[in-house]
Amino acid sequence: MSYIVPATTRPGESYERLSTMYEALVQQRHRELAFVTKLVGGVEETRYHAGRGTTPFSSVPPARQHDAVKFLVERAFTEPKALLDPGVLTRITPAGGQYPLQGSNIDLLGRLIDPGVFERMTEASNASEERYTGVDLLNDLNKGLFSELEAKTPIITSYRRQVQRSYVTLLLNAGSTSDSSAGARNIDRSADYEGKPAVRNPRLKTGRGFDSALADVGAQYSQGSAEISEYRAALRAAVGDLNRRIGAALPKTKDTGTLLHLRLVRSQLGNLQ
Repeated sequence: MSYIVPATTRPGESYERLSTMYEALVQQRHRELAFVTKLVGGVEETRYHAGRGTTPFSSVPPARQHDAVKFLVERAFTEPKALLDPGVLTRITPAGGQYPLQGSNIDLLGRLIDPGVFERMTEASNASEERYTGVDLLNDLNKGLFSELEAKTPIITSYRRQVQRSYVTLLLNAGSTSDSSAGARNIDRSADYEGKPAVRNPRLKTGRGFDSALADVGAQYSQGSAEISEYRAALRAAVGDLNRRIGAALPKTKDTGTLLHLRLVRSQLGNLQ
């Protein structure tokens, strides 16, 4: 990917234009990747006319959900070197050139590690012989986001270290039962990058669903916000798995930056086990 700084007669204008172009590119990349996250724990609606057709709601097939996560691991969370070209970023800002991309990573991970996603995955798994559950999702994320641990001598770049720290922070905040963590795990996606309010209640979005006191009570005790839930159980399992993976990789890690990073991450994971 090549970049051209527009010619201009006003001092500083070229950098302003380049900054605008760069952020527009990152935003477009983010929008397209965000659409992929909707496949994970996704439900498709087919609107039939006059009562024709079969059931209107169907879960995204497990294999397609798995492929979506694989795509995100390989395309969203790896280091996009073309977008981190120092020749471009140093024309825009003296520091913090990674911030837009890391913000995108945090939002995408937050869309995946969401109680509603896990709940829909569980319901879909109960209704089909094929399964792709929240535990499977977190296992794929553990492997993919920490793939460097499988190397003979692990070396993790600063960009990937930040991706991993963001992921672990989301895991810890989502798995904590303290009230102070509630705001941290609910990333603000009110605009949804399309200028539209985000809709978290499926009944509000589709106009269908249960609307009764009994349904409200059932939702309150079933959703991931409850202190004891399948959502938190899956998160604890993921934390334990990742802790073990890092522990196995530490003895073969020689790179100082990588070693310090892994030690810190593992110490934080140990607080939740």
